This record gives sequence, structure tokens and C-alpha cells, in this order.
Amino acid sequence: MATRLRIFIYSGAWENTFREVFAPAFERLTGPQVVLDPGWWDAIPKLKAAPKNQPPFDLVLTDATQGYPAIREGLFQQLDMASLGNLSKLEPSTLAHWVHKDGYAVPFADSVMVLAYNKTSLATVPERWGDLLNGKLATFIAMIWSIGAFAAPQMPAHRTK
Repeated sequence: MATRLRIFIYSGAWENTFREVFAPAFERLTGPQVVLDPGWWDAIPKLKAAPKNQPPFDLVLTDATQGYPAIREGLFQQLDMASLGNLSKLEPSTLAHWVHKDGYAVPFADSVMVLAYNKTSLATVPERWGDLLNGKLATFIAMIWSIGAFAAPQMPAHRTK
């Protein structure tokens, strides 16, 4: 077994969560040291620049805009899904994506962002998604954010007036 697990992780809240929660638990349960390499858009360039068979990471947390093209370019290897014992606990629709079906990743729709609004610009507090899509507010659904990356293909286009 490897003596360390090298993970590219997004800086900020993800990095904090991995440092404070994931890494200590993983190390305690399995033994190998977790080495985090925080960044933003530099994981794929680092993979491309690395010598063949010497990747800088063992695991990469990425999004659709970077990860999907990198998989298609052959930058990721397939996973042994049989060794991931907790997959049966995930919502089946989560695993119904080509990146999982082809054995490259376990996708997840998630975000550690917050939704904020200006209290003086609205008469009532938004309580449902429909409240945000009524033409009075703008929602940012760019593909760089995980909620956009996973929800945008299913969402109709909404524009502010």
C-alpha cells in the first residue's frame, strides 16, 4: 500500500474541510499520509506537464469544465470501482453519468458556496428556487461552479429583465 495519498484540492473551503476532517480521518483509518496540493485551475496543467507515469497527484477534485476534457485526453486512469465499498450508499442518479459508467470518477453535485441577496432590493425573503428565477434576480450558472456544472444541462435558460 502507498505511504501517502497526494490529492489536488480546490483552495478555500474545500481545502479547509479536507485538512480538518478528511485527511485526519483517512490517515487514522488507513495509515497513509494525506498530502494536499491546493489550487484552482492548475491541476490539469500540472498533469499535462508531468513526466509520463509520474503524475503529481493520486486523486484530483475537479469540475466538469476541466475534468471531462482531461478524461477524454487520457489524463486520468480508470478506477477499480469494486474497491469503493460505499458506492451503494450513493443516490443511484449520482452514478448515472458517463464519467462513472466509464470508470473514471465518482461524480457529485455539491457546492460549498452560499447564496446571498440584498435585503433592500426584495420585498420578501426568497424561499424557493422559483423565487430566484422570477426575473427580478440574476442567478450565476456558469459552468465553472459545481452547481452550474451539474444543473445547467437540465435547467432552462433564465434571463433578468
